[in-house]
Amino acid sequence: MLSVLLAGWQAVWPAGALTRALLAGGAVLLLVLALFAAGYRSGFAQRDQAARAEALAAREVRLAQENRYQSLLAAHAQTLAGQDVARARLQAQLAEEVKTYAQNHVAVQLPAAARRLHDRAAAAVATAAPATGTPVATVADAQAPAAAGVSDGELMATVADNYARCAELYQVAAGWQAWWRDVAATP
Repeated sequence: MLSVLLAGWQAVWPAGALTRALLAGGAVLLLVLALFAAGYRSGFAQRDQAARAEALAAREVRLAQENRYQSLLAAHAQTLAGQDVARARLQAQLAEEVKTYAQNHVAVQLPAAARRLHDRAAAAVATAAPATGTPVATVADAQAPAAAGVSDGELMATVADNYARCAELYQVAAGWQAWWRDVAATP
């Protein structure tokens, strides 16, 4: 059967012409396949190059944002350091004024509750006893001897220390809030 097909094929195409046609067709087919492969590979190369360029651009944006965050953090840290120095100077001045007050005035004995209440208020601790509803300082003072009072100078020192700590915490919180506002505003 195969010989019949080959004989019929050779009748249509003489032997030399058939070989030349097959070789020419094969060459054309190889050329088309080579061009297709080159185009296919070129498309992958372009896609990979575009992906690399996009990744590089995204990395540069991240680095710019990180540098911006670091500079904002450094600026806020410098601001807080300046505020720390000013606060320490003010606290030393207040301590000196309290000391001067205590030396130049007749000491007045105050109940120890005054100091404890101020300390509790500064620490934001509840001052009511849970079972009785009576303020804790009053319960403690009722059980304390009369000599447990504090002088007005000692109370003023406590108040100055508590307010200094409050100012310190306020400035730290305000600094972080300002830093976060700057970071959030950065694109």
